[in-house]
Amino acid sequence: MSTTNLVKQKSGFTIVELLIAMAGFSFVLLLVTIVMISIGNLYSKGIYKTKIDDANRYIVEDLSKQLKYNYSTSFTYIPDNPDTTGVYCIGNIKYSYKIGVMPTSTDYALKRSYMGPGATCEASNTGDELVPNNSMLTSFNIDQPLGGKQYYIKAALLYGSKDNLVDTSNLSDPKCKVDNSYKYCAVTSLKTVVTSRL
Repeated sequence: MSTTNLVKQKSGFTIVELLIAMAGFSFVLLLVTIVMISIGNLYSKGIYKTKIDDANRYIVEDLSKQLKYNYSTSFTYIPDNPDTTGVYCIGNIKYSYKIGVMPTSTDYALKRSYMGPGATCEASNTGDELVPNNSMLTSFNIDQPLGGKQYYIKAALLYGSKDNLVDTSNLSDPKCKVDNSYKYCAVTSLKTVVTSRL
């Protein structure tokens, strides 16, 4: 008679092999998560930049339109504090502004309002806020250097707080910090020359 020895072969992974595989898989998941968070942050920053670019473009276009077609009516500038607050009146439209202030329910950054007949050109908290939430004006100027019918317009906006800037005391030329923790900071500036048509 012949006897056969049956040898059982064990199959599967050892605990050490499973731990190594799980560590490798966890590392890959960690890398994917970091990449996804970075993409999300870039996307968010792009949204904020687009938002203030659009707002600034609207401000400059609105001012340009008013200066082009309402010159014959009147143009008045009254500075409360020339570096930070003032009001521009163009025809029957008034632009009251405050540099370095975020708009809230009780305060404004740049208000556009209609002036009725006989109204005076003075700062006002009424009208439409032109600066988006979580943003502020860093520069706002309408200059008439040569007199006549030509105007230089400059408007600049910051999304985020002043703490996100390299130099918090220099709002005339703001620059966001480069550190990744300052993803909620974006700056836009527009300048144009307008010639009145009337």
